Amino acid sequence: MDNAKNINYVFAVALTFLLLPALVVPHARADERISSQITLTPKIQLSNKEEESLSLAAEQILRQVQMARANIKYEGRAEALEHVQKGLELVKIIDNALPEYRVNTTIKSANATYQDEDKRKQSVIPVYGELDEVFAMGPHVKVAKHQRGGNQSLEQSVGEAEVRETRTFLDVGDANHYLKKAESDLQNNHLNQADRSLANLQDNVIHEVRKVDLPLLRARLSLMEAARMAVQYDYQEAKAFLQEAVDQLEIYKSEVGQTAADTTQTMINDIRNVSNTLQEQKEASAQRITGIWDRLAKSF
Repeated sequence: MDNAKNINYVFAVALTFLLLPALVVPHARADERISSQITLTPKIQLSNKEEESLSLAAEQILRQVQMARANIKYEGRAEALEHVQKGLELVKIIDNALPEYRVNTTIKSANATYQDEDKRKQSVIPVYGELDEVFAMGPHVKVAKHQRGGNQSLEQSVGEAEVRETRTFLDVGDANHYLKKAESDLQNNHLNQADRSLANLQDNVIHEVRKVDLPLLRARLSLMEAARMAVQYDYQEAKAFLQEAVDQLEIYKSEVGQTAADTTQTMINDIRNVSNTLQEQKEASAQRITGIWDRLAKSF
């Protein structure tokens, strides 16, 4: 990843997960010979549902790219072109929805001052589909799915291994560039060149691996299962998974500082509220659980 793209990635991910009304990043001490300040000001704050839709659109772009490459392999030029054009339509949809933000940069040294204002759009979108997550676990970590009729908890045996989560991000600027090139190549019957463009798009997908606290991992898995049970109107099972999520968040809350503990307690309260109103809310319950899962995934 080159320096320009790395800077773009840092700005975009910060906006995706924080989306603050204004973020000021000062870099100065009283005795420093040079100082700088960067202010990021988004004009629009996206809702959780809007962020979820952006992520789904990014996932669908990658799906269309894979299908286009499969068609090229078997010389289905027309079909490949159709998938590429669907990908470009998704890029347009994402671009229309992305909030514009203003970047103000000030750098000072002695009597010299540099100031710049630039308007940008978030370009790096997190990719996840239907709450699916990819976890790379060491050999001593075992996660077992919920079993009906037996122990009502999400069983896990954990040794000394680390648990890591792989998260995927798509740069829609890259996607637009490579999809347009692939479209032109396909229209000119240059199948190999089109395939290379699409392969370059896939190669430029960003993968971020990070450690995950086990109580948070267990809570998120439990919320996923609770959402699935709510969709099936199995409220007893859903409540069991929601209680499991609460138990794990209580463990996490006891191990962290006050700020994280306060955030965790808010989520615990929200989960309990959903659990108490499952049958009354019905169709809305799964969506509310999904919203809590999304907040949990982004908060820690």
